[in-house]
Amino acid sequence: MKILKPEFAANRDLVQRFLNEARAANAIHHPYIIDIIDVGLLPEGVPYMMMEFLAGESLAARNPTGAAPVRERGGEACPANRLGLGRRACRWQSFIAI
Repeated sequence: MKILKPEFAANRDLVQRFLNEARAANAIHHPYIIDIIDVGLLPEGVPYMMMEFLAGESLAARNPTGAAPVRERGGEACPANRLGLGRRACRWQSFIAI
């Protein structure tokens, strides 16, 4: 589950960006992109997105050298790049080794 920090929930632009991220993830329709199960607001008005669970670790945890993100190495490894969503989507933290 991904939850926007409560201190950012009052910022309409950040909330919209958060919701757009959920829509974008579901628009990709790729077997290697996580599914968003639900999006909504918590009782306090804080946005959340419920994602499928993947057991594993991020490539950031496996990349102690801090080598260049996938986008900087050609980008085709990340389907989000083809939709112009790659800047934030294609980070080491976004890839899970299962």
